[in-house]
Amino acid sequence: MRPPNKEKLAALADKLEAEDFRSALLTPRSFYEGNITPHISQFWRARLIGGLGPGVPRRLAALPWPDGVLREHRIELRKTSDVNPALLSLLNVKYLVVTTPDLYFNTASENSEKSALDGIPYPGEIVNIDHISFGLIRNPVAPLPRHFLVEKITGVQETPRVQGAALEALAQPASATQDSAGALAREKIDQLTSHSLVEGFRGTDTFDASGSLDVAYHDDVIDIHVMPSSRDRFVVINERYHPTWRAHARSEVIPIFPTNAVMMGIRIPANVDRIQLRFEPFSSTRAAHMLMVLALLIFLAAIGAFWFAQYRLSDS
Repeated sequence: MRPPNKEKLAALADKLEAEDFRSALLTPRSFYEGNITPHISQFWRARLIGGLGPGVPRRLAALPWPDGVLREHRIELRKTSDVNPALLSLLNVKYLVVTTPDLYFNTASENSEKSALDGIPYPGEIVNIDHISFGLIRNPVAPLPRHFLVEKITGVQETPRVQGAALEALAQPASATQDSAGALAREKIDQLTSHSLVEGFRGTDTFDASGSLDVAYHDDVIDIHVMPSSRDRFVVINERYHPTWRAHARSEVIPIFPTNAVMMGIRIPANVDRIQLRFEPFSSTRAAHMLMVLALLIFLAAIGAFWFAQYRLSDS
């Protein structure tokens, strides 16, 4: 099992439009039962949903997956009834990749074309990359972009739930005089690019969504460039929200909001043209405290060991 070379990796990324979209594996039941998605995700350096390894994050696990799709450490689509096109659209998924032994092992086989679409009723194509064949099916629902400027946002009290082809949650009351329970905020998935639901935000607000938006992704750094505006902007990054992402505008740290259940939203101040997001898992207060406690325990253990050794020497 040799990893694919750079040419194969580039060809697959180009075919899946990986710079702009995610993909999902659809693996026939007759295929090998195991950690398929994490393996192919790492082996082919593909942007796949479900290739998580350590465990499925809470926000992804809370989505309405059919029975059997959500596993302890991964998300695996094994049959056509597992496919929810609207849910995949929310997750920026444009293509379903039908798993074959070719793709799994990076080894060509004579029957790869038959195995690629065997038992899959969706219309699709057979892709061949340097004799490695697999099936490819386009999501019938247009996926949400990887990033976009939004014109309107509404604050919600809790993480929105996917209900059919929409997100819904309790809206944050605009003032204390309103019903404390808030109103039900509901937005169709395909309209989230114009009106998004944001946790930790109060009320409803509008923003300047005109002009260019350029985003560059470099592993744990995301660079966002926008056309300067006299009004605030709100940019949504369709990458999974995690509290240890930090957003920096010039020398100022600005908040990142959980947005549309699984995304990140950043309010860009007026006249700012660049924001940088950095994944900083050890910069949080909790992590710093844990490191301090660990250092203190090591220090105390060293002192204890020293005095114990001195006691043994004086006793001998």
